[in-house]
Amino acid sequence: MAKRLLEQFGTAGDRELLLELADEQLREADGAIAELREQIRDRDESLEGLALDLGVAAEERAHALRRVEELEHHVLSLQGQLKAPDEFYAQERDEEPPATVARVSDVVEMAGKYLADRLVIHADALHDLDQLDAASTSAAWGQTSWEGFLALHAYASDRAAGWDGGGFWEWCQNSGNLRAWRATEKKLSMVESESINNSPKLRRTREFPVSTDIDPSGKIFMQAHLKIATGGGNLAPRIYFHFDARDCRTHVGFFGPHKWLPNTKT
Repeated sequence: MAKRLLEQFGTAGDRELLLELADEQLREADGAIAELREQIRDRDESLEGLALDLGVAAEERAHALRRVEELEHHVLSLQGQLKAPDEFYAQERDEEPPATVARVSDVVEMAGKYLADRLVIHADALHDLDQLDAASTSAAWGQTSWEGFLALHAYASDRAAGWDGGGFWEWCQNSGNLRAWRATEKKLSMVESESINNSPKLRRTREFPVSTDIDPSGKIFMQAHLKIATGGGNLAPRIYFHFDARDCRTHVGFFGPHKWLPNTKT
């Protein structure tokens, strides 16, 4: 095309003019490219800022929860001293789980240490936690995951203590337990979509490992899950769980990124 344009201009002056015009257009294109690159850098910085803000918000929320728990323990301590001071000081208090964690992989270790009486995480339930740790939102995801495990443990504990007001969703809404999860469609789903339930292929991707005490096959189809993050794309973590009413324990069959859970849109 450039050759044809040059042939249309007979004189050297005309060709020189055309070259100057081409140079000007190239400079404009370079300027536009530089501007687009600057916009991309600004967008990246904005996303990093949002990730930091999310981490700060999660830390502030965790601090508030920790303060509430400290006040609760203080009240219980005072009540115990008033009711039976001699017995109270003789009793050894159980170690409480921490209110915060630093990253996603820490959640599993803390759950095994503090929550194993009512929360069972199958060894094969864990997927790509190292990738979640490497994400810029790892701290926020880790903290939210920890709050999710605390909620699942608290639910099982309340059920063992006699609470019978419904399932996990109802418990989150009505129990008044400070560790209750947010019972909203963006944070919790007790069932999968009709398209997943009607697809044998997609259902199989939700068949997760459990103890053979739960099912002789060592797997069951799990629908209930916590949505740790609604953003984050394919890395957004999910926790799939099953509550066994026989022993009042919550069994976790999947903890990892959403990319392992295809649907009709993927």
